[in-house]
Amino acid sequence: METMELRPTLTLAFTLGTRMRDLHDTIISAVLQQTGGNRVHAAKLLHINPRTIRRRLGKKKEGVGSVTRAA
Repeated sequence: METMELRPTLTLAFTLGTRMRDLHDTIISAVLQQTGGNRVHAAKLLHINPRTIRRRLGKKKEGVGSVTRAA
């Protein structure tokens, strides 16, 4: 008898019309929360490169509270 690998499940709800970029960021954030912030583990679960997580969520963090100054 073969042993099945049990994987944790995560259920997310979203509103139709939500931008795909926002959905991706929400999924990445939720998986990061489940992995205790471990980007490498989250990336493996999502089958993406860990740099993708840093790049996608890093941009979001820069936008929050950043100040744009006129030259």
